[in-house]
Amino acid sequence: FTPSPNKIENILEFKIHEGNRFRIDSIIYNGFETIDKELENSINSLKFVKKNYYFDELQIYQEVKNINKFLKDNGYLYSTYSQPKVEIDTENYTDKVIIDFNPGKRYKINRIDFIDSSAKNQPPIAFEMKRMQLEFKVGDWASEKAINNTKDNLLSLGTFEIVAIDTSSRFSPQKDSLLNIIVFLLYRKEQEFNFGLSLNQTRIDNLVNFGIETSYRHRNIFNAAQEFSPYANVYLKDLGTVFSNQNYEFEMQLGFKFAQPLLWVIDNSRVAFLTSLNYSYRMFNNYFKISSFNLPVSFPIKFPKITYFNRASIDFNFLREDPV
Repeated sequence: FTPSPNKIENILEFKIHEGNRFRIDSIIYNGFETIDKELENSINSLKFVKKNYYFDELQIYQEVKNINKFLKDNGYLYSTYSQPKVEIDTENYTDKVIIDFNPGKRYKINRIDFIDSSAKNQPPIAFEMKRMQLEFKVGDWASEKAINNTKDNLLSLGTFEIVAIDTSSRFSPQKDSLLNIIVFLLYRKEQEFNFGLSLNQTRIDNLVNFGIETSYRHRNIFNAAQEFSPYANVYLKDLGTVFSNQNYEFEMQLGFKFAQPLLWVIDNSRVAFLTSLNYSYRMFNNYFKISSFNLPVSFPIKFPKITYFNRASIDFNFLREDPV
């Protein structure tokens, strides 16, 4: 680490001795003796680091993580592993890698309970709608992936602020190799009302404009996470002409939005439903008027994460304009 003779700066120099390149002699996994034999072939298929491969720490860690993830998704929910140990053969330039696994017990799901937490005793979402968000059921092997996917499904409804899934003996004692699952749901505020006024002046023509808008939002109107939101707004351009009863520009919008976050489940794909109805009326200088109706209908589709495409949408749009 030396100062530069010509500039006010420091020079940091690294000297690296690479040494010889080592190959892998073997990778030994300890702790798999207690794992069910039915998973043996699947675990072996995840082992992609072979003998005589050049030692690559990232590849080894990736293989270990893949195996641990597979175990966590197939009943061994509390599986862990230790830091890989490397025994170096300096004569043959080979490495022997040893990984100690502690898969623990294999668990099945014994019971599933929901706990709803909301302010002001607002009604909870219907049980069947909550059940449809689950990616596991009683009798399944416990799966970290299924638990995380269930959290995503519940949060995507837009009704919950927090979703937590954990094991508990609150409603039933835990049994050997059986887990009781609790799904805790903290609800967002069910209803919102908004009202706003706007007053501004355009830069070019210095016109003073006025607007008023209001909206209402219900996040669980039919107790199945449906969202309903009517709205209305009025906009007046150039207040001076309005008060003097001269020609002025006026715009009004009325409508509503409706969303059903889960309409169908088709082969593990989740289909939602969105629509809105909008009526607008515009008047220009008392001699030209346009009224229009707009009705978009959409069916967003969310595919399972294992597919190449994540999402798709089928959309229809109906529009009618009536100029006078």
